[in-house]
Amino acid sequence: MRTAATREMIGGGVLGPAQCVSVEDALRDVTVNPARQVLLADEIGSLEVGKAADLVIVSADPTASDADLKAIHVQQTWLAGNKVWPLASGA
Repeated sequence: MRTAATREMIGGGVLGPAQCVSVEDALRDVTVNPARQVLLADEIGSLEVGKAADLVIVSADPTASDADLKAIHVQQTWLAGNKVWPLASGA
């Protein structure tokens, strides 16, 4: 998502800066749009009643105007309503 929004390469520099998309569009490109492409938009892709509870919790709002996308990291991952990362100690 960050790469689509910034077009920054791992080794430095920016590849095709005119092809940057907004953070909101990048989020849709990894959530709702793939669900639509595989005809599962009624089951996955967004947080709504009756859909699978697959989500990540991140350290900051990537859509905030002052967001530092490089500094944002995943804090938790949930799959089908169950926390799968990080697992509690002893699990």
